[in-house]
Amino acid sequence: MDEGTLKTAHKKIREHCVFGFRDKAYGQDTHNFEISLRQGITKKYQTSKSDLAKVCSAKAKEFLDKGTEGIKRKLQDGEYTGVDMVSEDLEQVKVSFLTGGPKFSGSQ
Repeated sequence: MDEGTLKTAHKKIREHCVFGFRDKAYGQDTHNFEISLRQGITKKYQTSKSDLAKVCSAKAKEFLDKGTEGIKRKLQDGEYTGVDMVSEDLEQVKVSFLTGGPKFSGSQ
């Protein structure tokens, strides 16, 4: 799930809940309860958004760790003869990440 999907789901759920509340609520102080309901839904949305960011970060780190294993090994084994060689391998990891890596919040 990306951030746009989460935001759309949040808006849909919020409006559904508020509509359901308004439809069933009665009494004089329903406005304060509606505000409380909206705040609770927004708080849950913020928590979900934060959790999504953590999952996305972990997946990106996992992908990049796998992609840089070879570079680390080559560095430890002294296989690189210059910074240009390291830069080329890092560029390959970057391209691999951008084309085949995990997609996360706001990415296309």
